Amino acid sequence: MNKRQKKLLGFAAGVTGMLLVYLVAWQASDQLGSWKYALYGAAVLLLAGITMLGERAGRREEGEGSEDPTEQLEAALQQRDESLQQLARQLDRREQSLANKLVTFHEWMEFPEPVDLNERPGDEEREELGELVEKDHQVIELLESETERIFNAILENQFVRDGDFQPQLLRDEVFELANRVARIYHPDPDAKWPLLETSAEQIMVATSRAAMQLLVVIDQLPLNVKQMNIRSMYSYVSRAVQAYGVYKAARPYLGFASGAYYVGRFALGSNPAALGAWWILQKVGKRATDAITNRFLNRQALGLLHSLVRAVGFEVAQIYGGDFRHRDANWIFAAELAEVVATLPPTAESLAQALQETGLLQLRSEYDRIYLYRMMAAGRSCQPGQYQAAAILGGEKREEIAGRLQQFVDSCYGEVDLGQRTRWRDELNARLKVSVKTQDGGFGDAQEQLGAAVTALAHFLVHHKHADPADITTRLSTSPLVSQLAEGDLEKLLSSFIPSPSFETPVLQPGAAWTELFVDSLVDLQVNQTPRGPADPVVVATGPHLGVSRDELRQRLDRAYLDALQQVSSKDLPASLPAGVASLVLDVLDPDEQAACFHPVVELSPEAGEPLSLQRNQAWLVGTPARLLVLAGSHRQGILWQSESRVRLEKEGGWLKNECCLSGGQLLLEPAGDPARIRLVGELLSGYEGSFGPLAALNEKLPQDQ
Repeated sequence: MNKRQKKLLGFAAGVTGMLLVYLVAWQASDQLGSWKYALYGAAVLLLAGITMLGERAGRREEGEGSEDPTEQLEAALQQRDESLQQLARQLDRREQSLANKLVTFHEWMEFPEPVDLNERPGDEEREELGELVEKDHQVIELLESETERIFNAILENQFVRDGDFQPQLLRDEVFELANRVARIYHPDPDAKWPLLETSAEQIMVATSRAAMQLLVVIDQLPLNVKQMNIRSMYSYVSRAVQAYGVYKAARPYLGFASGAYYVGRFALGSNPAALGAWWILQKVGKRATDAITNRFLNRQALGLLHSLVRAVGFEVAQIYGGDFRHRDANWIFAAELAEVVATLPPTAESLAQALQETGLLQLRSEYDRIYLYRMMAAGRSCQPGQYQAAAILGGEKREEIAGRLQQFVDSCYGEVDLGQRTRWRDELNARLKVSVKTQDGGFGDAQEQLGAAVTALAHFLVHHKHADPADITTRLSTSPLVSQLAEGDLEKLLSSFIPSPSFETPVLQPGAAWTELFVDSLVDLQVNQTPRGPADPVVVATGPHLGVSRDELRQRLDRAYLDALQQVSSKDLPASLPAGVASLVLDVLDPDEQAACFHPVVELSPEAGEPLSLQRNQAWLVGTPARLLVLAGSHRQGILWQSESRVRLEKEGGWLKNECCLSGGQLLLEPAGDPARIRLVGELLSGYEGSFGPLAALNEKLPQDQ
């Protein structure tokens, strides 16, 4: 008998009992008298109780019946799955945390090892260090001679047989170079194959470091060199070698690609070399830029050749020569620069300027650059005393380092307490064993400073404008600084000029007339000669060294860009036009081309695709009588869209807020060639004709697309 049957049987028995009570009370009513009513009431209560118990039992049975065993099992399984997923997520987080720690541990293995500063080097250690420094100099000389030899071998096509590049010949050259470097440090200088006596671990670690060094260099190149095969890369370098013809002519540019400007990358969000060549690679204004393009690409290729030789030689020297990468003047300067940041109170410009200085240095390992960035950002010391600068560097080099550091402190920490600066300078003098005081009264005479300023401008043209050294005099003749010179003085000052792949701010007296003229000339060269934008951070960084704040120099540069664009525009410039866009417009305009209209772009998208991510006031449409362009000052490509034929204009919006949609032309982004749809917004309350009338007139003059 189941529960339902039992319930029904009990309910029937209760009802039967109630009826019997009623029947007895009714039949014996005369004998019971008034007690019969008590029996009637008891029967009613009995019926109510039976009814309530039945309803409760039914609800309980209904609830028990809804809990299907299958559903209960599924609910339990789902709960277990959720618990397992939560455990899996916890394991993933722990795995990621361990992976990050492993990567960090691997990186820190590459960084300088701490030493006990209380442990002073003895006579034997000093003697051994002196021998290593001498061998380091031999390595540098060897790399110089090997670069020249490989340059001449490429010039004479020694790596080509029957018109085909032979990579095994180049491989043998690299292996032989590594052996020659190893032989310098090897205890037995007559060892035939010293590299084969090295452990497999050391060789693999050195190969990894060298590959990392080369990737950093290749990533700076304007072409997609890292995607080339070995044969194409060799052809790229070979064309540059053939262009210069002799090693002496190419020598000043062999380190060109090695001095990476990393702060530019952080500030602009893209490859600085690519930003310098975007207007070349997009084939805009080719008539004016062919010669500059060739020089730019050739110098980058020569730098790649030099970097390959350096990477191989330096990593082998690191294996056999101990702490080779830190026995270097640039490393000593960088470690002392980090000490400045850690010792003196931070200012508005100190950290940014220190990072920028570090990014310009040519270090022997990129891991050291990362280490320096981390230490500077954390405000921690690199313990420069452990590198024994006095033992590895000559007095002249140490004085030069101390002078550059003093110049940095004077420019960035001028408001810091004099006592703190004096204590730092005394500690620096003790570590470097020099005697450097403040620069007050330490500048050269006016003629010396003037010569240094003119030479610095010449280096700026070579390094950032890719100028031919033969054209330097002509290019400088119209600058404000040179205009103050007597006739023939410029030729005298540049008579012994040797091109350099680096530009450094000259030591000039702040507030002097020639210093102001130098700043004006530097701004003039940056604004009026291509390429423009990439060197902006370099120009701004010179300000603190010359008594001009970075913000003030940035404002002067922006005003100069807008003034220069106004001179080649037939209409007044919009007040909201960014200076970065103005510099791009100046780059793309042909010598006889004028800008006729400017419109901010609200949206730009392929006709069959998603809109590009553009910030407010970032992209602008520029119209000239020959074409329409869309430029973006902070976008990687620079020029996003172009049309030399008529496009379709559609009116949207009303009188209060008018808009114009433009469709057609060609996107210059990857993949290039697709037509685009561009949405423009006119000025408030100006009406469609008032806002877009000039654009429509320009568009009507363009030829129709065939």
